[in-house]
Amino acid sequence: AAHAAGMRCIAVPYVAAQADAPEFATAGLLLRGGQAEFTARAAHAWLTDSARRP
Repeated sequence: AAHAAGMRCIAVPYVAAQADAPEFATAGLLLRGGQAEFTARAAHAWLTDSARRP
């Protein structure tokens, strides 16, 4: 849905084992380790970098 709306998408699975689920395959950034892997700095860096790409 995010891609269809022209938005970027970060996927943060609740359980790391779910990271291979097809629902996460199209995410621009997949945090396989779940919330434990998330940092605002890394998310911001990814968003900033992906905004520069055509």
